[in-house]
Amino acid sequence: SKELLLSIQEIKPFKAECDEDEEKGVFRVSLLDYRTVVKNQMARAQFQKFCSANGINIQKEMRYSSDLFSFMVEIDRKEDMEKLCRFEGLASVKRGIPII
Repeated sequence: SKELLLSIQEIKPFKAECDEDEEKGVFRVSLLDYRTVVKNQMARAQFQKFCSANGINIQKEMRYSSDLFSFMVEIDRKEDMEKLCRFEGLASVKRGIPII
């Protein structure tokens, strides 16, 4: 409705939760949920390809649902973290906390 539109003050582009200042370690990576199986599978495949091309080691994949995954990745250099933070389908990168 017109009243709801008038209440919007500002729209900001989405930016993934990612600390580009981190340099080394193991991080948990979550991808965006595109709400379709096909798009989520494509995002997963693109992420795996991106990591392979950039020398980022995927240590583990964790399944949330039939088509949503989270990844534990190892970062060795700040430059790799900066590249990771620019991956288009990224939701978040957080310091890795082991999940059993």
